[in-house]
Amino acid sequence: AFNWIGGAPPPPLVGVGGRILALCRIRHQQPLARCEVRICDITDRLLVRFYDAPMRGVCAGQVAALYVAGGEVCLGGGPILSPGLSYFDRGLSLPSYIHPAGLNDRSVNRRRERNNSK
Repeated sequence: AFNWIGGAPPPPLVGVGGRILALCRIRHQQPLARCEVRICDITDRLLVRFYDAPMRGVCAGQVAALYVAGGEVCLGGGPILSPGLSYFDRGLSLPSYIHPAGLNDRSVNRRRERNNSK
């Protein structure tokens, strides 16, 4: 279950058709990604849809954290139950701006910079 820091979902999210625009992070040091968050009417699960870029390597069991106010306020976090279809599952190639080894991920770039400076 998703753990809301405030104890409950924010009011704009509650009710039929409720949604919020937020930022999401799945990995430590990963850049925050713009997303839309809804609560599914049927299952009561949280649904997150990303806007700017597809998320790479999302797996069930990872934890997603949601933020607002430009990333300054964390709303809470919870396990990913189903990541949805990947590009591979849909028979699509990765967009050119997403490197297959995650080189557009800040944590990978920082590790490489540290190793090159030694």
